[in-house]
Amino acid sequence: MFKLMNTTVREIDIPTDPRERAIWVLGQLKLRGESFSALSKSHGKSRNWARQAMFQASAEAERAIATAIDLTPRDLFPERYDASGRRLHQVRWAAA
Repeated sequence: MFKLMNTTVREIDIPTDPRERAIWVLGQLKLRGESFSALSKSHGKSRNWARQAMFQASAEAERAIATAIDLTPRDLFPERYDASGRRLHQVRWAAA
């Protein structure tokens, strides 16, 4: 087992396949006593909110997931960002 706090992102093998990555993230959440549904509930969202972000872009949910496992959204979802760090995909934003 490794600790993310003492490891650079380049040393972590985050799966690129969306299904494999969702399983990996769930494992990371479980190591911290969390789950997708608990994370969703803590943000006042539907229980599937966080899990859906693994497959469908959602800036708010991506940020919540990444923060929960000590990563940045860009590190967790690199395909959703360009080289300068700007988002490539349209995302759903939280209602103001």
